[in-house]
Amino acid sequence: MPTVNKICFFVALFLSFFLLTFCQSKEKVYADYYNFEVLSLDSVNMRKNWSLLPHNLFDITQEKINGEEFFSIKPMKDNFWGIFLPVSAEISQSFIVKNPEIKNKVRVEISTKGKHIGASKLHLKGIDALGNETFSDAFFLKDSNEWQILKHSTEIPQGTNEFLVVLEIKGGTTIQNQFFSLKKDVKIYLNESYLPNLLLEGVAYKDEYLQQAVSVPYNEIGKQLSEMIADKPAKVIAFGEPLHGSKEFPDVFFQFFQHQMTHNQVKKVFFENSILEAMRWNRFITDQNSVFALDTLMKPERLGLLDPDFVKKILLWTKEYNKKNSDKIQFLGIDCYSTGFIRETDLGNFLYDINTPQRNPLLDTLFLKLDFSSKQKTLEVLNFMEANQMQLCQLLNEEEYEMIQQYVQKYFTNFSNDNIPVISPEREMWMFQTAKRHINQLKPDERALVFSHWLHSNSLHLQAGKGAKTLGGHLLNEYGDDYIRIGGLAGEGTFMGRGPNLNLTLGRANSPEGTLTHFLGKKKENNLVFSSMNAPEIAMFPIYGAFNTSSSICQVVRIKKTIDVGFFIGKINAFTPSTQIKARQLEELTQSILYRDRKKHLLSQQKTN
Repeated sequence: MPTVNKICFFVALFLSFFLLTFCQSKEKVYADYYNFEVLSLDSVNMRKNWSLLPHNLFDITQEKINGEEFFSIKPMKDNFWGIFLPVSAEISQSFIVKNPEIKNKVRVEISTKGKHIGASKLHLKGIDALGNETFSDAFFLKDSNEWQILKHSTEIPQGTNEFLVVLEIKGGTTIQNQFFSLKKDVKIYLNESYLPNLLLEGVAYKDEYLQQAVSVPYNEIGKQLSEMIADKPAKVIAFGEPLHGSKEFPDVFFQFFQHQMTHNQVKKVFFENSILEAMRWNRFITDQNSVFALDTLMKPERLGLLDPDFVKKILLWTKEYNKKNSDKIQFLGIDCYSTGFIRETDLGNFLYDINTPQRNPLLDTLFLKLDFSSKQKTLEVLNFMEANQMQLCQLLNEEEYEMIQQYVQKYFTNFSNDNIPVISPEREMWMFQTAKRHINQLKPDERALVFSHWLHSNSLHLQAGKGAKTLGGHLLNEYGDDYIRIGGLAGEGTFMGRGPNLNLTLGRANSPEGTLTHFLGKKKENNLVFSSMNAPEIAMFPIYGAFNTSSSICQVVRIKKTIDVGFFIGKINAFTPSTQIKARQLEELTQSILYRDRKKHLLSQQKTN
């Protein structure tokens, strides 16, 4: 029996030694214990330094390779997923490894498949303490229709103080199971724009910025948007891209409009349509000259960039509001054209409609005189109006007369064989001056709501006159922090300089470069992007959120370090992952979102034990 006990003792001792050795050779660790630090690195080029996968989805293990200790950074097993990048996408992941004692190798393994077009690559570059380059090595990925494991290791010369690891992936590629093995005691510096998004089926957020999350019905988003800016001291609220927005988000726009009218003292609404069309609308909503039929106001060729259904809902709702309230809502046109070009038919239609069913000889004469075929003919119209100003003002009203006169004068001043183009510095200045005149007449507690297409601060179109300021640029320069912009397209928000009080973008994130410019402004924390596109551009940048129109419920995540407005998240499918990350409890994710939080958790457990 003693012999058996001795044998069991030695077997147990051997097994203990074996298990201890095995665990030491590959042990799950927490980065902070090994000086694995996530720090900040300023970067101008956010696109090239955006990290493909959030670091909190990785397991950090300590491994021995040929007697040397390394960190291996691998995806957690339960978060094993693949990402497919459309051909148009281009994504880079980068970080800097820094340690004066680095002198061996860095090892990288990546599993990929797809068409890289010979451009996807892994780049490693080292520098010494003085900033001189010590080595540079590029490893190009290969085309393959099947999964392939690509391994690469690079000698790190002695004296290398830090090195940069960059993984550049072109479109048409699927990436899976990537990890980097790094020498022990290194520090990883992640650039400032990293702020990793955790893309789940129902929620997305950024680690340290998470404060709380609540669900909001999709049909309440417009109200939520309006409430976000209720306490902001803005005088002008500009809503961009009415055409795109109203077709994609009719409920959002309409709810926002209603809430602004009833809660935020908005009584003047500017539309990017002709001043003549706005006069027709005002006659409808104030019940004047009720001979107007709603369908005659809704002709698409008269609405320019506005969606007819959207305008129809607004007109009907406003008509009822004006019946019940003494503080009437007024629509003001700020454009000098209706359908793309100045045409005498715009003025003619207006003059004809306001005088039906009973004709008036003076208006008939003016109607018949309308001829903009030459500068001389246009001058005759102006002369007739000036000669009959008093009588015309009695038939119309003084403001309407002034608008018509300016309308004709504008055409006369800019007359040429080619009409004023849709995009031109003159047109933008005309709209701005028209809007400014009315905005400056607002009472201290009143706001103006602007619906317009061109709300970016500098024109993106070459034909606009070499980057001429657009309506949005003029409004921003004039009103500064008293200006709130809610855009239609993400690519539209090119604020190169100081940002507005709040910059929201709804619509299609169809321009990655445009999206980036939202964050080049002075007030980065005040920029929010809301998008309906399942495009990879949505998740390529550190935007504060996106929502998908296919989702019936949107998540509202309120973020610290901002003006506490949060962002809407729907079912994010930006990358169309081949294997969706399993959604877990939000509380559980929050507890382990950062490595430093994990360390705190472990330390608290040790103290308890």
